[in-house]
Amino acid sequence: MTETATFQHLYDDLLFLKERIFCLERDLQKVTEEEPEVREEYLKRLAKIEKEKGKIFQSKEKFLHFLEHEL
Repeated sequence: MTETATFQHLYDDLLFLKERIFCLERDLQKVTEEEPEVREEYLKRLAKIEKEKGKIFQSKEKFLHFLEHEL
């Protein structure tokens, strides 16, 4: 492969990567615009959970009850 062909190949690869980056940025922008922010109440719940020691639940129902009523 000649030096010119090598440079052309590198240039083509860079153009392809540049286009992919623009597509990814556009898709990321769409996602951030469409997805709502995390609600403040969830952030408060997470902060409260982080401060507590671990809990053990006997069933999924008890765990869900805890999440709904005790946090």
